[in-house]
Amino acid sequence: MDSIEIIIKLGTGSIEDGFNTVNIDLKYAGTTHWENRSYLPPNPQLKQLLNEWQTLYPHVIRLSGDLNFLAPTFEAVTVRNVSSHDIKEINDRFAVVINDWLNSGDFGENVNKLRSDLAPRDRILVIIVSERADIWRLPWHYWNFITDRTHAVEVFCKPRNTKLSATKPQCNGKVNTLGLIGQDPQLNLNLDFLKTLPQASPPKILKTISAYDVGNALNCDLPWDIFIFNGHGDTLEDAATQTGIIYLDNDTPLEISRLKIEIKKAVNRGLQIAIFNCCSGLGLAEQLSDVNIPYIIVMREKIPNLVAQQFLQDLLDRYSRGNSFPAAFKYARERLILSEGGFASVADWLPILFYNPLSNHVTWRDLSTTPLRAWTPLRVRAFCRDLIHPKYRIWKTVGISFIVSAILLKLQPTLLAKVPIEANIIDYIQTTTEAAISPQPSQVAIVNYDRAYFFGNTLNDDSELIEMVEKVERTTKQVTWGIDLNISNNPTIFDRSNVVNRCNNHANTTNADDPEPSSCDRQSSIEALLKRSKLLPSGQHNLTWNSNLLTKNSLSRISAKIDRVNFSDIAKLSPSEIKKLFDSKIVLVGITNEKEIAPFMRKAIELDRIIRANRPQNPLPLLGNRSIGLEFIWIFLWSVLAGIIMWQRQLFLPLAIGGQIAIAVLFLIFGQIVPIFITSIGILLVGGVIYTIEHLSLDRAA
Repeated sequence: MDSIEIIIKLGTGSIEDGFNTVNIDLKYAGTTHWENRSYLPPNPQLKQLLNEWQTLYPHVIRLSGDLNFLAPTFEAVTVRNVSSHDIKEINDRFAVVINDWLNSGDFGENVNKLRSDLAPRDRILVIIVSERADIWRLPWHYWNFITDRTHAVEVFCKPRNTKLSATKPQCNGKVNTLGLIGQDPQLNLNLDFLKTLPQASPPKILKTISAYDVGNALNCDLPWDIFIFNGHGDTLEDAATQTGIIYLDNDTPLEISRLKIEIKKAVNRGLQIAIFNCCSGLGLAEQLSDVNIPYIIVMREKIPNLVAQQFLQDLLDRYSRGNSFPAAFKYARERLILSEGGFASVADWLPILFYNPLSNHVTWRDLSTTPLRAWTPLRVRAFCRDLIHPKYRIWKTVGISFIVSAILLKLQPTLLAKVPIEANIIDYIQTTTEAAISPQPSQVAIVNYDRAYFFGNTLNDDSELIEMVEKVERTTKQVTWGIDLNISNNPTIFDRSNVVNRCNNHANTTNADDPEPSSCDRQSSIEALLKRSKLLPSGQHNLTWNSNLLTKNSLSRISAKIDRVNFSDIAKLSPSEIKKLFDSKIVLVGITNEKEIAPFMRKAIELDRIIRANRPQNPLPLLGNRSIGLEFIWIFLWSVLAGIIMWQRQLFLPLAIGGQIAIAVLFLIFGQIVPIFITSIGILLVGGVIYTIEHLSLDRAA
């Protein structure tokens, strides 16, 4: 899209009398950056040259050898003393005179300011606003401000354009074209090339019809993007107005004003481009100026049939490759110089582009993209056909997505370690979920052996451990003990049998059929501890929870909710304090470290999470183990979606990331881990690669 616009608004005046008021606005992306007012002096020589050119033109086009013109009649002209040298001479004079005029006075000074503000390769749209047909006829493309810039192009409009308010209710996700062909047996008119354009539905072509049929076709159920008339045309001029006429056949002229209401309805339903590929179309453009079609192309003068056909094909071929419509227009116009014969020297004068500056620039891709609200069954079927068709790049997207997904999955551990965004998200969800549905106190407690106390040789056997167990059990109803053998590096410091025997004689001992009857087991697994504690309801239980998915801060936060007491402090506790700390709980005895989350503490955290998850009411979701296969599928599918979005509607890529995060969060709430951070990177990478490939191909085409 051309983001830089220079609007030159000519006030009252004429070429012979000059223009006392000329407003110049420089806009970046629709915002005025610079504006000034100047004037253009009278230039009778320019007007005289224009008259000479129009007198010479009928002789020039006879040199082309093509006597078939897109006009119903063409007056016979006797060619006398007209050569290619004469044509070159008047063109050279025109270039000198129009540049002298446009670079003179304070208008020229303002133009020099624009030159200093703009780079030679900027994409610039020069919008010339005037109601005068003689201004439209001038060869503005000879102005050196435009010729010095590869991507500058001039367009025209009349004042008082209005902003389009309608949106496009497309129903099939294709570029829809309505073609009207005027019937003349001497002309070989067709629009078959439209069928070969990418992302275009088969065009509807009207032949041998009436004005009533044209009106009906303009407003059928399918909204049109492009309207093309291919046939004879003319402009009838008088002192005040120009009347545009198209011919449905050689004997049926139709004033374009009769179709204005129907064309306006089509514009309100999304019509973006009208191309009148016929002779002498300035009257058509003038009469349709208040219809506010975003783009209208007409021919200034009579044009040979073959030249007109080639211009139309070059224009739409270039536009369908991704160029803006003004850029495609400039390209097709410049290609006319390659026309055969003497006509080549004047061919680029003929096409003229009218533009409504209050409309939005649209690309071919914009025309072929359906708004989200328009997903009808017809659109869905068309979209599914596109997915399996090679020309819609689905296999390219699948291949890139596969490679990116595999690489990201390989790099996932490193990336997550350096950027713990995902772990923080998991931690936040677990925290908020727990606060909402599982605020009860933990049913796990910890007795911590203080290292200084232990290695001070005050504990020489298991007697103090047994004494602590007895004191707790005299006060509590039920305690399940889990004692860590890694309390000491010296395995002989405890007599294991003493502790085990003491527990076997306790009232909490299970029946004789239990292969592991002790409820006081130094090496109890998670399952054994939970079974002996009788804290879980009967039935199947979910005993899987992956503490490795959380950060150190997350684990510390959870462990802070678990009651803990130092072994040396138990003797100082009152019975009520002991009951509050240990009653109906699993009590783990071991050594913790403030600087790290020891395996002993991880076991306590895991027990706490599993008990909360298996409560009959308001269970806390568990974090399950990750599956490499499922994670790859998750990343791959979202990456493919990103690629599809890039060739459907690029601005929706952030929505894909947001949607992925939202769905992943829902999974997390229910305890299923899916990669969030890595998938978002995959979406951006695949989208960026597809975008780059597409635009590199367009740049090569340009």
